[in-house]
Amino acid sequence: KNYIIIIGESVRKDYMSAYGFKLDNTPFARTQASIIWDGLISPAPITQSSIPHLISQSIFLDDKKVNAQLNNNIVSIANEAGFETYWLSNQGKLGTIEITVPRIASYAQHSFYTKKGEYNGKSSRGKHDTLLLPELDNILLKESNKPKLIVMHLIGSHPHFCKRLEFNVQFDLNSKNISCYVSSIKETDDLIAQTINILKKYNQDYSVVYFADHGLAHADQHNDLRHNSEYQDSYRVPFIFFDSDKTPQQKINKQVSGFQLVYLLSNWMGIKLDVNHNYMENELSQIPEQQNIEVKDWDSNKLYQFDKLKKDPNPY
Repeated sequence: KNYIIIIGESVRKDYMSAYGFKLDNTPFARTQASIIWDGLISPAPITQSSIPHLISQSIFLDDKKVNAQLNNNIVSIANEAGFETYWLSNQGKLGTIEITVPRIASYAQHSFYTKKGEYNGKSSRGKHDTLLLPELDNILLKESNKPKLIVMHLIGSHPHFCKRLEFNVQFDLNSKNISCYVSSIKETDDLIAQTINILKKYNQDYSVVYFADHGLAHADQHNDLRHNSEYQDSYRVPFIFFDSDKTPQQKINKQVSGFQLVYLLSNWMGIKLDVNHNYMENELSQIPEQQNIEVKDWDSNKLYQFDKLKKDPNPY
């Protein structure tokens, strides 16, 4: 069986029609997902701080701080369980802020980067997320008796949004930046659809999960979106599953902390860790809602109460 983790970039869920946004920019996810989960809270408001905690074990310290245990991540867990592991990235491999995520990626048995330097450097020009699809096709072409874990790390909707678009702007919201943002989410939805089509071509069982590393908050009188640790919406992200076993779509409305997502993902992959955690001990639909969720800002490991952050409603 093929397990694919698609890590999106800078997507707040209230800009997706799968979560009720008025423009249908996620028609594939909205209609074809097996589970649309409303309630994943990202650990941090920037990529290099959020992803290590989303897919690695987090160690909570007595002084209200948290550290990511990078060696105990979903890729190393899959290696130990006998999976073939792959990391496909349209983000940077080497740069001033490309530190923690490439360290996790290095645990994969096979890796593919579209960019050799920084995510936004000269080597990034014209590099769109669809460049990962031929590599995915090549991986699935290789026969293997082992299950595969394939992580696809997208540039997605990273600011500046108009630069991320491969195709023309598809929506008009009276703001160029926001129109590009909503269109970039549509391009990610299209990429997920193309990923599923490639999987179907090989007639193998698959399960795909998509989530974003963090959201964004409004700026410039709602004409733009930027990284901002002061608002809840910088942490509210999509969490969507697609499976080859066609079952009626489930909608789960439960807040869960991204700090323990690595346990939920291990459970999803059928890997039983020796960890006493309700993400490991329950089916996805039976996982209880978490209370008093905490998050980080971007420049320290200090924890803050999520529900005490300000709200930034979507005006569109």
